[in-house]
Parts: sequence; structure tokens; C-alpha cells
Amino acid sequence: MRLAGQLLGIALLVSGSGQVIAQQADNLQSPSPATLPDGWSLDGDRTVHAASDTRCRNDIAGFLHMRLSGPVDPNIVGTCRYEDMSGGGDAGIQVRRYMRGVGESREAIAYDRALIEPPDGEMPPMMTVRFAPATTRNGQMAGVVIMTKARNGLLIDCFAEGISLEDATKKIALFCAN
Repeated sequence: MRLAGQLLGIALLVSGSGQVIAQQADNLQSPSPATLPDGWSLDGDRTVHAASDTRCRNDIAGFLHMRLSGPVDPNIVGTCRYEDMSGGGDAGIQVRRYMRGVGESREAIAYDRALIEPPDGEMPPMMTVRFAPATTRNGQMAGVVIMTKARNGLLIDCFAEGISLEDATKKIALFCAN
């Protein structure tokens, strides 16, 4: 019964829609040791945030070189952004500190709380998934898929825009395995 309740909770968390996840920042930059935000480092072909155990590949086929931004108040630690060379929808990984009541939508706030502060006696979901409308850099109407998981007390969002769910899902599969 407990497993069935957890699966129902995950299914409820997977449904719904919200706002686009990644906050834009004016300080987008390609990673170099001199320009990395606090807590980030270079490790071969990846840029790493050790506290969250997040590893962003610096280069992914079909995307421009990864650009790192952050931090952004109140809770963004950093965002690894990958620009789709075709303009058909960007993707990335964002690391956030949990702040109760802070998020881009009520849905995002509820999902974050479920991941970090599950009700007493309940296990947190493995991850949450949201879908939201988006507009790509080339002006196409699209959608964004946002997968969020908690690790070491931080929230890690993997997000991808695409003109179809299949397109966005393929992009997430390229870099969200970490």
C-alpha cells in the first residue's frame, strides 16, 4: 500500500504545467577557472558543482559550448545553459538552494517542498517533472520539460525546450543522467 501511495504521489507530481524554469542572467559565460562562480570548478571536459554533485558537460553535439551563469538571488546557485545551434530550443541544468515558498509557480513551490520536506513518515519522490509553454530563441512556440531532483539538500533542475515533447525529451537525455 505504501508503494502504491508513493507511485500515486509521483504520478501527481508529474502532471501539470507551470512557468519556464531557468532564470535568465546577464552574466552568461563560457567556463574558465578565472570566471567560475563560488563552488564551481573545471574537471576535464566538465564543469562541476561539488556540493550538489552536478556535472555539466562543456560540449554536447548539436549545441554551442556550455555557458555558466550565476549565482542569481534569491536561490540560484548556477545554471549551465546549452544553446541549440538550430535555435529550436535550449536546454540546461540549474542548481538551486531550497527556500520554502520560493519558486516560479505554485506548482514548482509544491514540488520543491515535496522533494525537500516530505510529510512526516513519507519518502520524498525520486524526482518531479513539469511541463510549461515556452518560446524558442528563433520565435517558435514550444514547450519546456523540467525534471527536478534533490541531492545533498540542493535542487537540481534539468530543463529542455522543444517544439514537441519528443524533441525536448531527447535533449534532456543527452545531459541529465548525472
